[in-house]
Amino acid sequence: MLLFARLSDKIKELAAGLLNRPTMIELARRNVTADTITQRAYQVDRDKKRQLLADLIKQDDWYKVLVFTRTKYGADRLVKQLNDDRIQALGIHGNKSQGGVPTL
Repeated sequence: MLLFARLSDKIKELAAGLLNRPTMIELARRNVTADTITQRAYQVDRDKKRQLLADLIKQDDWYKVLVFTRTKYGADRLVKQLNDDRIQALGIHGNKSQGGVPTL
């Protein structure tokens, strides 16, 4: 049995070669956004990203926002900057290394 949160095409190929008549159960289709989610893209210079985020949070009165950053350091820095802008923010990270994740 193989359990994955995300199943890449390479993992599917591996499973097909290792398992006898594998069955796949999906909870949601790949790359599909829920109907309740609105996606927008803003083209902005790197040094203006934090200010744009703060402005959008204040302007649209967002009270629950999930922001992904590339690094733990970046998350901590963003939290500090948002708190300085009087926007309550917390950083969530687990100090976990992703070095053990196999690549196929």
